[in-house]
Amino acid sequence: MKNCRLFALIPICLVFALNLSSGYGQANGCESILAERSGTVLPAGPARVTVTPNTDQVVVEVTKNPSGAETLAKIYVDDVLKSTLSFPNGVTYARTERYTATNVNGKEVKVVISNSSVGLKSDYECKIIGITTSLAPGSAPVTGNLSGQTQKSVELSPACGDQVRIIVHRTSGQAVGNIFVYNGNSAQPFQSHVLGKDEVQKVFVLTGSTNRRYRVVLKNQSIGNFLGYSINGIQL
Repeated sequence: MKNCRLFALIPICLVFALNLSSGYGQANGCESILAERSGTVLPAGPARVTVTPNTDQVVVEVTKNPSGAETLAKIYVDDVLKSTLSFPNGVTYARTERYTATNVNGKEVKVVISNSSVGLKSDYECKIIGITTSLAPGSAPVTGNLSGQTQKSVELSPACGDQVRIIVHRTSGQAVGNIFVYNGNSAQPFQSHVLGKDEVQKVFVLTGSTNRRYRVVLKNQSIGNFLGYSINGIQL
């Protein structure tokens, strides 16, 4: 009666233009289906879909198929109610509602779907879709400090769309830094920049990025000065 499937994180480019007033927000990034379930809910007990994402955001998508029951889908993050999606009774067509939850990396996201009508069934489909905007490891900027003549290499996840913004930001220190951007395991960088001692940030906007895996190397060229850094790759 009920089917539940969990999916591997396969990046696909996604753009949601969603209603801010409904708590949807706007999400640009890479999509991965984290969980999907379909079935029939009776008044006796709700259906639950739970996942702990490793993505920046999730979009909860609930579809109520034609059936007479009034249906509620309550969305929780770490057991805190964030939104309730309502489906009135008597709907004779498939209706889909969505909600975007942010700042959910490592937190439990739970959807509880209940039937509020006595004697009627509710047929539903539910997806929890992960959205990753940062391509850096852990879906967050990589930070640290480099002493003189040392370097840091950061390998980004494969891009799911045409444009990627790579940001190398100085968080502290006055060392001169050399930045190199490589395409995968290539031995030669295709982009480079010298970050002067008074320069705070360098941004590279790369096109033709779909399925490419970039590697960013930051070298501290100074001997006595340190370089605090933040390195990130953003899917545009």
